[in-house]
Amino acid sequence: MRTIEAHQLGKRYRRTSTDRPHTLQEAFLTGFRGLGAADYVWSLREVSFTLESGRVLGVIGRNGAGKSTLLRITGGVSPPDEGVIRINGRGGGLLELTAGFHPDLTGRENAEIGGVLRGLSRREVLRNFDSVVAFAELERAIDRPLRTYSTGMQMRLAFSVAIHARPEILLVDEVLAVGDLSFQEKCLERIKSLRAEGCSILLVSHDASLVQKMCTEALWLKEGRVAAFGSAMDVLREYISEMRTETLRRAPSDAGPTVTTQGFVLTMGRNRFGTLELSITDVRIRTDSDLSGLEAAAEEDSINVEIEYAINSPIDGFAFSVNLIHDDGRVRLSSNSTSGPLADGSEPRCGHLTVTWPNVTLEPGTYFLEVAAYPSDWSYAFDYHTRTYPVVARQHSTGRSSVAPTLASVHADASFELPEPR
Repeated sequence: MRTIEAHQLGKRYRRTSTDRPHTLQEAFLTGFRGLGAADYVWSLREVSFTLESGRVLGVIGRNGAGKSTLLRITGGVSPPDEGVIRINGRGGGLLELTAGFHPDLTGRENAEIGGVLRGLSRREVLRNFDSVVAFAELERAIDRPLRTYSTGMQMRLAFSVAIHARPEILLVDEVLAVGDLSFQEKCLERIKSLRAEGCSILLVSHDASLVQKMCTEALWLKEGRVAAFGSAMDVLREYISEMRTETLRRAPSDAGPTVTTQGFVLTMGRNRFGTLELSITDVRIRTDSDLSGLEAAAEEDSINVEIEYAINSPIDGFAFSVNLIHDDGRVRLSSNSTSGPLADGSEPRCGHLTVTWPNVTLEPGTYFLEVAAYPSDWSYAFDYHTRTYPVVARQHSTGRSSVAPTLASVHADASFELPEPR
């Protein structure tokens, strides 16, 4: 059964003149001229797609491509200016997670109100309450006022309330912005279980590996229009191909080979690609079982990746991606992290990123660590190191299981926004 059918959707917004009156007095003196829209800009145009029951559709594209606008239309927050959209089923959105929460109420009171706002009866809210609190990991803080919660704690509570409403259609906007990465992994597992129960999911994400892992289909939006729609693997292949083409077009031609502190040689056009506006200057790998970083146990080992980087040209922001990929191409571990706003991108600066995957279980074999830095719209690569850093997993004990959750943190100079500690 089709749970979402969209045909020729369009959404436009007014763009006002830069010299429009800013006060009532200015408007009166100018005869109220310039108050109307100078023109209109289309955020979406001629967008069509379908989503079947129990399927996951990933929406990808640069910042400003219209992804969040599409979610707002699908969630009924904003009506389309063109086209039609049909929703068959009870929807649940993870767009503005803390909508309806009040800072002076306790976590308990906000959870009860949030559940009712999402369509649950008071009896259903009370029946699920202990599960909501346990999932959010807020047992000790649930009776404190919400204003005493960190941003991460508020997001965990809101996410837990939303998924316990058990929607038939789930709309998710950048789920990886919720809490730390260990909690994010738990959220993704819960989303998988909802899908197994027949819930249809519309997921917006910049993380290609997440879309590959979670989604059955993908919709690529480009400047508000559909660039591709179909199987997730096919659409991602086109999306990444365009990103690679743009990266090669911008790449400098005079960058020579460099060597990391662990002896890995980086050569542009062979195992390194990018514009080098931000360059990854060093990558160090450590595991519990081998200080050289080249060997890991096949069960219950930790992998630590330390990345040094330098900002060489003015940029507005950046995003990092770190993946552990099996020799056959399968992505086994994945993390990404985005910087806060840059105070001043005009001066070269340095920083470092630390990614830790604790208690990892890998099947024996050879893996490669791939690291990359992108602009905040993920349109091309600042620096991308591929198949450069090997990790060999050996069987040190019996038994195998799935990989453990991921955890990542960003550390840089004071002009960047640091993640809150749990």
